[in-house]
Amino acid sequence: MALALVTAALATDAPGTAAGAPAESTNDWAQISSGYYHTCAVKATGQLWCWGQNTHGQLGTGGTTPSSVPAQVGVATDWKSVSAGSAWTCAVKTAGTLWCFGRDDYGQLGNGPGTTADQPSPVQVGTATDWASVSSGLGETTCGRRASKRIYCWGRDNNGQVGNGGGNVDVSSPVQVAGNHPDWSSVSTGGYHACGRRSNGRVYCWGDDLDGAVGDGGAGVDRANPVVVARGFTNWTSVSSGLTHTCGRRATGRLYCWGSDINGGLGNGAGNTSKYAPVEVRGATTDWAAVFAGGYTTCARKVTGRLFCWGHDAYGQVGTGLNDAVDNAAPTQVTGGSTDWATATIGNLHVCARRNTSRLYCWGYGFFGQRGDGQSGSNANQPTPTEVS
Repeated sequence: MALALVTAALATDAPGTAAGAPAESTNDWAQISSGYYHTCAVKATGQLWCWGQNTHGQLGTGGTTPSSVPAQVGVATDWKSVSAGSAWTCAVKTAGTLWCFGRDDYGQLGNGPGTTADQPSPVQVGTATDWASVSSGLGETTCGRRASKRIYCWGRDNNGQVGNGGGNVDVSSPVQVAGNHPDWSSVSTGGYHACGRRSNGRVYCWGDDLDGAVGDGGAGVDRANPVVVARGFTNWTSVSSGLTHTCGRRATGRLYCWGSDINGGLGNGAGNTSKYAPVEVRGATTDWAAVFAGGYTTCARKVTGRLFCWGHDAYGQVGTGLNDAVDNAAPTQVTGGSTDWATATIGNLHVCARRNTSRLYCWGYGFFGQRGDGQSGSNANQPTPTEVS
């Protein structure tokens, strides 16, 4: 019998903008990405903005000063998409070039050997002009997809997460994922693993499998080459890698997760038991439209435009509107009852999401200002979506 999803008590549907923020600057956000303790977003105008922790220059502003409100990265207006990692950021320009900034201790910026110093301003990754997308993980590895539909990864490789079968050797320039497949449709980098979807509808993962994040049904054996996710499904439409778990959506509209369930991030209500093969998210419903995995929390959007989250909630990141710090092992609707959520992104302990109005909202941990609402410090946790200033 299908189990009913828990709906949190409703709060106001549209939290107010921080005082002094110009209205015209808050309703044109095109894309957003949450890192470990920072967040970045691209505007419809092609500008790139970041906020939060900036210890390693991950905000790209040329220095290391943190910001609790959006700070613009340079003056360029040709940014296409951005992906925030643990302490670095990468972004693609409309011309197809790829740029990264922030921490580079394992080569995750991809700008070549001998260049492991932090970079507080964007530096180009090679000379290629055909990058289609990039995914910066919550560990120290970056992966990107090129127009040729081939996947390349670089950075830390202690668990095989670069995926080139190269014997756990860190790399500071993009290397192609093993297999030379020209049919990857997407890639998502987690903590110490990565996953991708191919045009045949199958999902493949590689890297750290201690808690089953690779999902091949094995007994926690790291994979330095892509391996197909267990259960034989050939109708995956998307995959999202979290810190130690992974989730995917099938064409049936059903959601599945695998890997660590330490705080209920798999959403199957089973009580913190790691899974080495996909298990269905509690409720067995067929109206899920998209899924987003992050730290120990997961969120997903339904076809109705409603947003649900589950997993770790110590800082309000499930978005129930309650400061109860109670983890949720099953999908719980984000407070407010909104039916126009477009997408979401999850960092280590905070969540940000974009609505169809092109406005951005964040909630959860805010000590470093990563919610972008002007708040920071020890009392900055927020269990209710608050608009980015």
